[in-house]
Amino acid sequence: MKISEVGGERAVIELIKELAGPKSGIGDDCAVIEPHKRKTVVTADLLVEGVHFRADWATYYEIGAKAAAVNLSDIAAMGGDPSHTFISAALPDTEFDDLRELVRGMCETFTRYGSVIAGGDTTASKSGLVINITQTGYCDKPVLRSGAEVGDYVMVTGPLGASRAGLELLARFGRKKAEEISPRCVKAHITPTPKIAEGLFLAKSGVVTAMMDISDGLASDAKRICEESGVGMEIYPEKLPISDCLREAAGYLGLSEEKIALAGGEDYELLFTTPKPEEVAEVAVVIGRVVEGSEPLTVTGGEKTKPTGTWTHF
Repeated sequence: MKISEVGGERAVIELIKELAGPKSGIGDDCAVIEPHKRKTVVTADLLVEGVHFRADWATYYEIGAKAAAVNLSDIAAMGGDPSHTFISAALPDTEFDDLRELVRGMCETFTRYGSVIAGGDTTASKSGLVINITQTGYCDKPVLRSGAEVGDYVMVTGPLGASRAGLELLARFGRKKAEEISPRCVKAHITPTPKIAEGLFLAKSGVVTAMMDISDGLASDAKRICEESGVGMEIYPEKLPISDCLREAAGYLGLSEEKIALAGGEDYELLFTTPKPEEVAEVAVVIGRVVEGSEPLTVTGGEKTKPTGTWTHF
């Protein structure tokens, strides 16, 4: 049955209340949030069908889980604990069972990381699914992008490029064939994992000077830290953490694994700078240094090159 056949917006709200659980703040005009002794960080992320996800590549549960994960990743990038979630969606008149799976994917993911679904809004859409989430979190001392200093080491929490490889496989071959080639790359793209625990650890270490999550690609996001901190970076391609699944997929696609790792988006690993890499080595690896300048450059055999081909929405 379609959404319109089971009660429309009211049915959607009741479904969210049901799946969000008794701790949710849904039901009044506003959520009531008690003051907290820690700092509050707030992010918002918009996901549009055909730009950020495709219903022929992912289940509705997976779409919901990814929508949650990318917002939680922003909280991780600040070194925060997720606290409250506000979900707004423009919905086509889809099957109600599909809507249930979408909401279940979001609710289960937010609950897994300790966030309470506190409100939001719904409306009809005539041109595909749109999900907008506002996510809050608590931090003792938020880690900004603007604190990197010349001499710091550049580090990343995990392998890069698997999500972009998964996207390329899906675009060329569709999901069935893509999963036969590399199920791990497909999973990295379809259902990313926010690095909440790593972000908390790094923030509490007290040695991280700047941090953000890698959503648009290493080269693009490294540039954002450079711009905010007024520094440059040298990134050493031979030090980039590249997973076995990316090596396998890159060979199949005929693409450079190094370029995918540098330019591919939606890894959702944490990129950060620190003067003391040994104190955070258990969760990250060194991939470069902060230097004087204004942008990131790759260094291979002494030759410096400006990386190209980063992700853009337009």
